[in-house]
Amino acid sequence: MSASYRILQLLNNQFNSCFKTIVLPSIFFMMIFISIICGYATFRFLGVVKMPGYLTFPLLGLGLSLVAMDIFPMSYRISDASRALFPKVKSSAKRNQVILKTIKSCKTLRIRVAFFFTIKQQTIMIYFRIVIENTINLLLSF
Repeated sequence: MSASYRILQLLNNQFNSCFKTIVLPSIFFMMIFISIICGYATFRFLGVVKMPGYLTFPLLGLGLSLVAMDIFPMSYRISDASRALFPKVKSSAKRNQVILKTIKSCKTLRIRVAFFFTIKQQTIMIYFRIVIENTINLLLSF
């Protein structure tokens, strides 16, 4: 059990070291930026652009929202499942001190974005708050 969890930890650390500095922040920034621009274009170009071309803006915004609603909870479920695993293993290995010490030394698995930010349960709400606030600010500005 502990060896397989250590392998998962190594894979998680490798994933985080590869993607947390440039790839994931860039993806999240572009998702936010494109969602804001699509929200702005949806409201601003309602009567200006002809209908088949106009549908590009709301459909792209809806698609990015669906991707965000899938990616963020899925990334959080990794740390949630990791946290739920520890009490189960601790209860089954109460007498074996080596396994208990190994379990205490294990960290929970998390998806990291940059060096300071991990994906949490409320990340999806923060994402939509940023998109909605900035879309409204853009509509009021221009």
